[in-house]
Amino acid sequence: MLSKIQMVNSKLFFIGSATLYIREGVKDAVTKISSLQEKSTQNFKCRLSFSKSVSENDNGAVSTKKILTLFTPPDIIISEGSKIVVNQNNSDYELKSSSIPSVYSTHREYTVEQWEKWQ
Repeated sequence: MLSKIQMVNSKLFFIGSATLYIREGVKDAVTKISSLQEKSTQNFKCRLSFSKSVSENDNGAVSTKKILTLFTPPDIIISEGSKIVVNQNNSDYELKSSSIPSVYSTHREYTVEQWEKWQ
């Protein structure tokens, strides 16, 4: 039987891969003007999980919201607002980190949402 750490770090848990992007200031050598450019910083194994939250308002109307959770190894640190491109089950997802992670000895859990643009 696998221990909790072995299970999380096995190929059975991390079934996707991700690339983390940040924005970095780059100065043009000719014009000397700085601009922000997207830069890939690291690749890592991950798992993207989908769940739904159902809520009902005072009028009885029901609404659902999709909740996305990104599981990463414990050494992966993602700042809020960072762009993350995840490939899982032959599908690509452009996401952004939207909360402080839950940190465990075996992994980290980030709530993520669909990527729109750099803020």
